[in-house]
Amino acid sequence: METLTTDNINVVIELLNKDRERNINILNFIETYAHQSYERVGNSVLLRGVSDHPWVFISSDSRAELRQLAARLTKEDLYFTAIEDWNIAFNRKKKTCLGISI
Repeated sequence: METLTTDNINVVIELLNKDRERNINILNFIETYAHQSYERVGNSVLLRGVSDHPWVFISSDSRAELRQLAARLTKEDLYFTAIEDWNIAFNRKKKTCLGISI
């Protein structure tokens, strides 16, 4: 887990801007709320930040990278947002891959 700093937040934003339409919710969150840390695997990002709850945002289009990010989740990661349909299907197969009860 890496703490977000002014230097590395720009790297995360640049990566998310490669598919701005898909990642607009994460980009808006970064601009508006406190962000704490991030995890990166290849072109996939897991961002932790706080608004009304400590949220986890995931941007991934790779099942392999999603698996690696999921392995880095903690028991404190309870609130997930903007999970894409294929992420949910993946989660149903793994049951608790993302720490979500389905």
